[in-house]
Amino acid sequence: RKVFFHGLFDPRTLFLLRVLPFWEKKSYWIAWGADLYDRFYATQGIKSRLAQHLRACVIRRCKHIVTYLKGDYARALAWFGCQAEYHECLMYPSNLYKECASTCKTDDYVDIMIGNSADPLNFHLEVFEKLAKNLPEKYRIYSPLSYGNDDYKEVVKAAGLELFGPHFIALEQLMGAVEYTNFLSSMDIVIFNHPIQQAMGNTITALGLGNRVYLRKGTSQWELFTNLGI
Repeated sequence: RKVFFHGLFDPRTLFLLRVLPFWEKKSYWIAWGADLYDRFYATQGIKSRLAQHLRACVIRRCKHIVTYLKGDYARALAWFGCQAEYHECLMYPSNLYKECASTCKTDDYVDIMIGNSADPLNFHLEVFEKLAKNLPEKYRIYSPLSYGNDDYKEVVKAAGLELFGPHFIALEQLMGAVEYTNFLSSMDIVIFNHPIQQAMGNTITALGLGNRVYLRKGTSQWELFTNLGI
């Protein structure tokens, strides 16, 4: 009766949804982020361009969008011309407030986390340049780079080490959920410089743990928290 698609990425799935006329009313698109914001990513090769074209066709015909970001819903309507119904849903536990037992810092360092992955849309270098002249004597900068673009990861690592030396720590291995929550709880400041909606689980968890989180103005996540009075 209902089919839920967590992200619209796979070209084979997009092709089937494009050619089968009866899927529309029963299908619910759980907007993941990069599928909605694919225009921000460079398309390389015929396969990528074809997937982008099919995705636009599928979203245009979509009747149901599942998200908790009204900004994402509004962008889907504006960019793709669809007339979908909005279904508000937090979707998964990573988007929920959580507490953490390990919240006591053992030193007086200012710990800063920049970005959530090696996706170029984190714009790490822009943040690095702004921070470089405004840091306390004792600080540590962490950049999670465990997934994403490998070439971009090396650029971030090189720039971080050049600007901050031993104060810069690249996190290249994935952590378990509990370990990562404990890590987030030890941060003082978290900076997400994405021009698109990303890292929502990270953002909500960090806010719940008492971190100060910086976001780029004008994004759907910035709109969400501003409208909530956060």
